[in-house]
Amino acid sequence: MRLIVSFCGSPTYQLSKYLQLTTILQPLTDKSRRKLQSTENFIDAIKTVQIPDDYKLVSFDMKSQFTSIPLQLALQSTKTAIQQSTTELPLPTEDIMDLLNLCLTSTYFQYNIDDTFTVVPKDEIDAFHNHLNKQNADIQSTKEIEENGKLPFLDCLVSRDNNHLRTTVHRKLTHTDRLLDQSSYNPTPHKATTIKTLTRRAQLVCETPNSLHDENKYLQRVFQKNNYNADFVKRNIYRPSEADETLHLLLQ
Repeated sequence: MRLIVSFCGSPTYQLSKYLQLTTILQPLTDKSRRKLQSTENFIDAIKTVQIPDDYKLVSFDMKSQFTSIPLQLALQSTKTAIQQSTTELPLPTEDIMDLLNLCLTSTYFQYNIDDTFTVVPKDEIDAFHNHLNKQNADIQSTKEIEENGKLPFLDCLVSRDNNHLRTTVHRKLTHTDRLLDQSSYNPTPHKATTIKTLTRRAQLVCETPNSLHDENKYLQRVFQKNNYNADFVKRNIYRPSEADETLHLLLQ
């Protein structure tokens, strides 16, 4: 069971937003070329990647995601990054560290990096994994290696196509196809959003016409299983706006 605790309105809520969203901490994380903001960001990042034959796709996952990186290590790493940054800060470094310490010690959960997607020479996977786990006894990872040229990552199933990578939608083995039933006592906009979200993901993640066709057929069966009528589904299928398509072309 995973507990979800809302901190909206808590004493440190606005403080943490100030630290993260202003020019204090955000620029430090945005500088990383290896940071992923979303599935869309991940797909864009791997479009031009070419994988040599003697390399394997490997995902390294942090153990116990909701346990913390050692607090002092996090604080010291942040302080070092601030001191090395050329960004002008609105507060002295020591004041920032005091505020950050208050936020990190006033929450029930502290978070760390979860998933990483890597390409590693196949005869160096174990050595690299051992190297990662030797860095800090509190930060340990497991590894998952591609099988039959495929590796799940985020909500994508990444497949090798010669030396290129292709994606389609990934579902865990525990997935049950259970959605908000259309006959359930839930707001209609929530049900409409269910349709839009799943059809948008299909259009975003499925790279080939065949995989998109298969995913749409699958979703059609899922919607029927959850008692959605065809007219409601048709009205709420995600359709990119002209502005969305223009922005996508500009980013390519």
